[in-house]
Amino acid sequence: MLSLPDDIKLNSLWFSELTTDTTKNGNLREYRNQLINLLGKAEEAIDRSLLSLSGGALGISFAFISDIVNIKIAENKSYLFCSWVCWVVSIIATLVSMYLSPFALRKTIDQVDNGSINEQHPGGTYDHMIKVLNALGIISFLGGIIFVIIFVNKNI
Repeated sequence: MLSLPDDIKLNSLWFSELTTDTTKNGNLREYRNQLINLLGKAEEAIDRSLLSLSGGALGISFAFISDIVNIKIAENKSYLFCSWVCWVVSIIATLVSMYLSPFALRKTIDQVDNGSINEQHPGGTYDHMIKVLNALGIISFLGGIIFVIIFVNKNI
């Protein structure tokens, strides 16, 4: 039986960490801080899940594609190659995004400290790069799935 990783199981518990009493008592700043904390946890879980899924898909396709399709006589091998490229791009994009996150946070802290937070985009260029890389990671992962499905479909 398949089971979800602990960090994904905990996702449903995140909202139980919110104390709605703070909104009833009018302390929205504390409630907002709780939401920001949960947002960070959600983004971290997405990154880890995307890395796991892309790496797993890549590994499974390497290991088991020969059981499904005879690679020596397979047609349209370019679809299989494209799926591998997509999954590698997804892994790289996610890793670079994770690497840049502390830089964006430091930049935002500096902006708060020097009073420019309301004049500049929080996190600056790092934040923009992270958003692009996150989108690229998800799109590449989905592209890999589509390409491998096409490859298998054309060869079964």
